[in-house]
Amino acid sequence: MTERCRDVEFGKDKRICIDRLLFVEDVFLSQTGNHDRTGKNQASVFHLSRLQDPTKDPDVIFAMKRMHRRIGRSQDQAYPLTHDLLEKLLKVYGRDVSIMRDWVLLKLGYKTMRRRSELCSMRFEDVDVNPKGQPFILLNFSKTDQFGTGTVIPISDDLFELITRWQKKIGVQSGYILRSVNKGGRVGESLHPSSVTRLLQDLQDQAFGFRRDMPDLGGHSFRVGAALDMISQG
Repeated sequence: MTERCRDVEFGKDKRICIDRLLFVEDVFLSQTGNHDRTGKNQASVFHLSRLQDPTKDPDVIFAMKRMHRRIGRSQDQAYPLTHDLLEKLLKVYGRDVSIMRDWVLLKLGYKTMRRRSELCSMRFEDVDVNPKGQPFILLNFSKTDQFGTGTVIPISDDLFELITRWQKKIGVQSGYILRSVNKGGRVGESLHPSSVTRLLQDLQDQAFGFRRDMPDLGGHSFRVGAALDMISQG
């Protein structure tokens, strides 16, 4: 399979394109996930490498269609972080500085329904109150706003107060809202988006134990959970 995968990456002739066909049917049929995204990612590699793209080959297109008819296009859904689960995670206690950071992460993620990278890009100086007294956060960049037009996101009074308390706690005037905190309580300059999943799962372990039956939370859990709550509330 390693040689076949290597042939796929460098696709130079029809024989390798047939290997690509076997790769699609043999490997993808035994897996679940976002196959369309996988195909697009590989197509990008070929395009940027100025190589012929075997994913556009008719044999591969037909193979993908057969695969989708057989197993569908569904992918694993993120476990929802609903309001009920949010309240349970907010009851977790720990070191003073890190637990306040975790509370900010939980409420900021749930209330704004933003992606991990977007949450970690939010800054204190972008939090303000409009003339009508409604607090908001200005999101300067996002996955759907690559040119920095900016999106105004209304937030609740309690989240605004929590962010203000967090800012005073760490003693900064500006900079990123979400930040790393080491075991000694030292606060960093920022928080990497990949750390969000780990922090959520750590909170799960503390709230429900390491042998919990609940699936792991992830970066999309905020969006899925809040959306489900909105649907249930009509």
